[in-house]
Amino acid sequence: MHHLVFPFTLVLSSIFTVNAYPSLGVDPLASETYPQIKARQVIPEIPPKPSTSGPGSFHGSQFEFLEQTGYAPAIDAMPVWMFSRTQKEFSPCAPEGGTDKTGNAPNPGTDVGASASPGEDCTDVGPQPSGPYTLANPFPTYVGASWCGNLGEWRMQFYNYYVHDGILSELGHKHDWEGIVVKWKKDPEGDWWHRA
Repeated sequence: MHHLVFPFTLVLSSIFTVNAYPSLGVDPLASETYPQIKARQVIPEIPPKPSTSGPGSFHGSQFEFLEQTGYAPAIDAMPVWMFSRTQKEFSPCAPEGGTDKTGNAPNPGTDVGASASPGEDCTDVGPQPSGPYTLANPFPTYVGASWCGNLGEWRMQFYNYYVHDGILSELGHKHDWEGIVVKWKKDPEGDWWHRA
């Protein structure tokens, strides 16, 4: 898995989804993995941006070859994650990696504790905030791009993994993925896209 470190201690990792790129004709039952097939693909040269496209527009190949073209649309649309404390003494549950420390197995997660603190048995978010927008400890954010042919748009997904969600054993559950989706609409000319 590839990680990039971004300002504000955000880390992105590429998620490969076979059905995201119908133009490749990928058979999900084939013996090759999607990254192996993708590695064989030739990344098309990005043409000059038309004058009708703004600075936040990206070429379609930058979505299709997200990792190989430097994650430019993901960096542009990168969310700012905000974590609040329900009370001073209760820390929120911070995101962490979706795999174990070796990267070879899913994160085992933790059971929801018996206390009212949502951050019990979670990775520490960081120091007590010293004011609005206090930076937290680094954590991974997973990103992927998908072509939604029936809607004629690209969608970029940003996800965080939490070892559990909720408070008190009966009000929560082990493992939680939270995220957002950013939609991209076509510019007037060519294969250029902007955030919707």
